Amino acid sequence: MTTLGHFATAIRNPVAIAVDRTTRGALVIAPCLAVLLSFWMATSHPVLAQTPIGTAFTYQGNIDLSGSPLNGTADFQFKLFGALTGGTQIGSTVTVSNLTVSNGVFTTQIDFGSAFVGDRRFLEIGVRSPAGGGGAFTTLSPRQEITSTPYALKVRGIDGFSLDASDGTPVDALAVGPNGDVGIGTTTPAHALHVVNDTPVMILQDTSPATEQSGYLGFWNNTAAETAWVGYGTPGSPHFSVVNGRAGGHIQLLPGVGGNVGIGTTAPAAKLHVNGGAIMAQNLGNQADLLWLESERDWVFRQEGSGAGTSLKLQSVGGGGNKNFIIQTDGLVGIGTLTPLAKLHVNGTTRTNVLEITGADLAERFPSSDSRVEPGTVMEIDPDHAGHLRIARTPYSPCVAGVISGANDFAAGAVLGNLPGSEDAPPVALSGRVYVRCDTSGGAIRPGDLLTTSSAPGFAMKASDLARSHGAIIGKAMEPLAEGSGLVLVLVNLQ
Repeated sequence: MTTLGHFATAIRNPVAIAVDRTTRGALVIAPCLAVLLSFWMATSHPVLAQTPIGTAFTYQGNIDLSGSPLNGTADFQFKLFGALTGGTQIGSTVTVSNLTVSNGVFTTQIDFGSAFVGDRRFLEIGVRSPAGGGGAFTTLSPRQEITSTPYALKVRGIDGFSLDASDGTPVDALAVGPNGDVGIGTTTPAHALHVVNDTPVMILQDTSPATEQSGYLGFWNNTAAETAWVGYGTPGSPHFSVVNGRAGGHIQLLPGVGGNVGIGTTAPAAKLHVNGGAIMAQNLGNQADLLWLESERDWVFRQEGSGAGTSLKLQSVGGGGNKNFIIQTDGLVGIGTLTPLAKLHVNGTTRTNVLEITGADLAERFPSSDSRVEPGTVMEIDPDHAGHLRIARTPYSPCVAGVISGANDFAAGAVLGNLPGSEDAPPVALSGRVYVRCDTSGGAIRPGDLLTTSSAPGFAMKASDLARSHGAIIGKAMEPLAEGSGLVLVLVNLQ
């Protein structure tokens, strides 16, 4: 029959059962097994609520007593076995009491649960009539084999909860656990999908053209919103993505003990081994962290400032004093300071076996009592201002202190005295080669001549009076000056 898009078929299998009884004659039962199979047809009818069919099936039979159909009531017992005779009972006994028998026909439902798993089954029936008489049940013989009709509850290769392989091996290749977990290769899945195999491989194949291909594993939350995915998310894109959309969520790579992570290499030699390109860290903004190094003392490469004045800072974040290192966009490098004032500015003690300096003299910054002094000017101690120098203004000055460094573009090799408040003080050469403003008021200057202060402010001259020269010598001339005035290269060596 066909109704409302449902197709129903009744399958019957009549079996004759006979038994001899000395007190009541012959009792004959002709049973029918009927199973209703329902299929939902794809039509435009409204969707109806569906209820699982369960494992019960309908059993119908005929009872003859002494050759005549029985009319009345009877009690029945149904037992299931795996053999025609003997064997062990499968499941529990199903008892149906006070069943009405009309003109020899009775109909009832029997439910042995999930007893039909593909093996042969035999039904043993016990009858007592009239119902409730208190007597013993008469067991009918022989047992009746349950043929293919009840196995509509189990399509071949499928039982209530599992599916066999197409060739029958393995059995239960696909199974559904009690919590709805699906197992492939296991009947006891531990999670929503549990795959067991000697080489477990899952394949996602996109048969679309290359320009349209995509495929990924998506992870949704309880509101059907995607929170993470792995794979090719954009159709046609060659980029493979691992995305965690949860706020504050991490993506973790945790290799085993002794294991490493390789990018562009199958043989990583370090915890992270990148082969074939650079590593880019992008994090914009002042104080943005670019690379974090975690050890007994943590370090971080951090952006300092923003815009055109951005600097790169290596900073200790573990405490224990200032351990900063910074490279500014103007090329200044600071160690122990975030505000370097030179190409290399070290705030602290340095140690080296050999220090090679390309400059020519050793200078120190001194505050000057004179507002403006030029490189090459001879300086003396200012007796009126402690700690200050001034332009030398008398010949053979015992207070001579040095020469302003930097004349004739001859740079100083080392500058001392960069103390707070002395940043703009002039560097005074105390030793080494420096160009000096000289005149010939003491005679023509030849290489090797001792030089002292001149009567001309800030100038040096040849020291002709050795008696007055004690304590007033600037150094020795390294080139001549025949007459007049000019810059002379001098080896400064105060005496």
